[in-house]
Amino acid sequence: MLDRQVAESFVELLSNQTDSLSTIYSKFHSSFDVRNRMVALTGISMLLSDGLLEHPHQIVATWLLFREFNKVPIHDSPFLPVFVHLFNEVRITNPNFCPPQLYDIVSCILDNGDTDAIDNLTLKAILSPNFSIPNSTNINLSAPKAYQARISPVLSKEIEKTENGNINSNSSNSNLNALGSHSTSNSNLERVVMTPSQILVELLSDPTIYNDFEPPYVRPAPEITPIFPGEVQQTFISSFDTAPALFDEYVSLNSKEAAVSLIRKAIDNPLKPAEIDSLSRELKKNPELSSEADMTSSQIEMLIENNPPIAQEIVLYLVKKNDKLLDQLASVALTQSKAKVIKEILVNPDLQAAQFENYIYKAMNTIKTINNNENYLKSVSLFCQMLCEAFWEGKRFGVDLLVELYSFCVEPKNESLKESQELASLLSA
Repeated sequence: MLDRQVAESFVELLSNQTDSLSTIYSKFHSSFDVRNRMVALTGISMLLSDGLLEHPHQIVATWLLFREFNKVPIHDSPFLPVFVHLFNEVRITNPNFCPPQLYDIVSCILDNGDTDAIDNLTLKAILSPNFSIPNSTNINLSAPKAYQARISPVLSKEIEKTENGNINSNSSNSNLNALGSHSTSNSNLERVVMTPSQILVELLSDPTIYNDFEPPYVRPAPEITPIFPGEVQQTFISSFDTAPALFDEYVSLNSKEAAVSLIRKAIDNPLKPAEIDSLSRELKKNPELSSEADMTSSQIEMLIENNPPIAQEIVLYLVKKNDKLLDQLASVALTQSKAKVIKEILVNPDLQAAQFENYIYKAMNTIKTINNNENYLKSVSLFCQMLCEAFWEGKRFGVDLLVELYSFCVEPKNESLKESQELASLLSA
């Protein structure tokens, strides 16, 4: 804080209306040491932002804040936030807060305009109606906001002393008049009225305004990432007509029940890629779900046709539990989907050799019973191609089965097919 004598000298400079601004700053610089200058400027900058200065005091205070650091670029000035606050916020939201001449001066400061012309003017000349400066067009308001309108603690302290004081935050004059009205409780209720200059002396010499005081910072709410369509599809049930995802919106179904529901849906309709991925993960974690779906042979065939990736995992598990399932698949006509699924089952290392060979014997017998020549050749082609791929993946045939297969491939009806010739070549190698 400032000593009372120093504060009185400083307020006297703020009230000087006869000397030019240049002369006022020279007196300020020569009359105060560095410490007192910094303390005085710090205090007056807070009072300027709080609206506790009269219009003449505002102009001189602003000029002293500027001149003390005018040798550095304006954006390096420690009081730049005060100028930005006055020009960018106060001027727009409460224009009567300061005189229009002050806004012109601040705009000239921010625009790096001709401040020398202003420096040579007196306070009386600046406040006259004839004062004018060129409009600024290149003002950069990128400075951080460090000053906000606030109520100084010392202001509240002085109000408590005042019986009928009234503070109006929108008018600096009313602030000062209310703060300057003190009532004593003697028998005559004598009323003492302080001048604005006396109030400034009291404020600048009071340690309270130099204490750290900031309004509580209310942190803004964090941004919420929008929900993507895929998340909604996997998280919520849109209606009762669609199968539930693995986690429905009411968390009323567990993942096991939801997976069984998807298996039943997969029998009749192709699943979406997201549903296939979810169901595959659940089947890997809990293979017994394949049995709980309780599918018939015809339903398994439909599952193979509509969703081969899911059918492959389910059939492979069911074959281990039911030896007859692979025989049942061997007794029906081959299709491209069936050939793809059955090939994966045949090459699986968990499949027993007896099951492997029994399927091939029965599949050959089933093909031989097909009367339609076109269907016959199609089945032979798929069958031979399936066994070629199984051979390439490391499966080998017993001696008896090898002979039977070779004989099947070189039959007159079959030897014209490329797949049959390829399988015969592999068997004879």
